[in-house]
Amino acid sequence: MTVRDNIMLLGKISKMPLPAIIQRMKMLMEMVRLPLSYYDKYPYQLSGGEQQRAGLCRAMLLHPALLLMDEPFASLDYATKQGIYQHLLEIQKTESRTVVIVTHDWEEAIKLADHFVWIADGTIKASGDKSQLITLKNTYLSEP
Repeated sequence: MTVRDNIMLLGKISKMPLPAIIQRMKMLMEMVRLPLSYYDKYPYQLSGGEQQRAGLCRAMLLHPALLLMDEPFASLDYATKQGIYQHLLEIQKTESRTVVIVTHDWEEAIKLADHFVWIADGTIKASGDKSQLITLKNTYLSEP
């Protein structure tokens, strides 16, 4: 399937009106910095990061109340990550939803989290709000 077909899939299945699907798809592609010229590209023509961004567009098309993400930005370069973080924070202001992100990236967790749960070796080591996460990072990284 092309990028367009992939992103539009859930909208078509849910019988969302085509103009609404297209409008939402364009907005999401802009948000994740995928050029509209990518509509007709196939996954093998995209980098891993571009494939990941197209998947994020597909996941967000239907305005889900809950979004589960496992290392969604791991293969993206630093600049692209920073841009997507800003867009996600902005979209949260207008389309509030619960987002659960699994990450090993402290900076990502601090930037995106309101609340966190730190799990190591299958055990909850700590949980709390963003300020506690910052303190936990400083303590964890200073330990031998």
